[in-house]
Amino acid sequence: KRCWALVRPRPLNPASDTWREGQPPDFFENGGSCTFGCFSITKFKANLEWDQHMTYAPLADRLWTNDQSTALLRNGALAILGSLLIAAAAQVNVPMQPVPMTLQTLAVLAVGAAFGMRLGAATVALYVLEGAVGLPVFAEMKAGLPVLFGPTGGYLLGFILAAGIVGYLAQRGLDRNVFSTLAVMLIGAAVIYVPGLIWLSGFVGGFEKAVTFGLAPFWIGDIVKAAIAALAFPVVWKLLGAKT
Repeated sequence: KRCWALVRPRPLNPASDTWREGQPPDFFENGGSCTFGCFSITKFKANLEWDQHMTYAPLADRLWTNDQSTALLRNGALAILGSLLIAAAAQVNVPMQPVPMTLQTLAVLAVGAAFGMRLGAATVALYVLEGAVGLPVFAEMKAGLPVLFGPTGGYLLGFILAAGIVGYLAQRGLDRNVFSTLAVMLIGAAVIYVPGLIWLSGFVGGFEKAVTFGLAPFWIGDIVKAAIAALAFPVVWKLLGAKT
């Protein structure tokens, strides 16, 4: 039940350098005064399980404190601002080959990471709802139910799913360094394509053609956008000096 540890396990309360209730780690043979020693696997496993369930405040909470007394107003304002950001990004075309790249996907993933799982997904859902009722927020200033139920409708559903998943991963602290943020953004981009390609395949005559028309021309742009987010988020966190 015991083995040698080469590194000191994390404290039970990572927000401080002290152990829970101010008690030293009792699993060290010498009372915890050295940086490595023998410890109980059971207690170390419990510590790891606690870390895996630990959540971090999303970036939006650092920029605008989530006070319970004004939570509804705050979340509503952020959702509206986020949906407008996505709408504006959908109209931006960056020249690339073989097809131009829009910033819509980047905005969706950024909103998910910055707002967290629930608010991020709700914000993107609001954006889709705005377009469905006729506001010209989709790419090329399009709007209405024909877009929602047209060939690209699956991608709109994917936007909501991706924002939620990216937000979930960001709340596990995976948006704090370049490599983990890049992985999170690539996962989010991949999630968008799952319902997008499945839905598109019904319009183009099969999944293979859906990949040809709905994935192959865009994957380079998605990597570029993921890299942009991977560089931006850790810099913002560093400027804010946020650790938890």
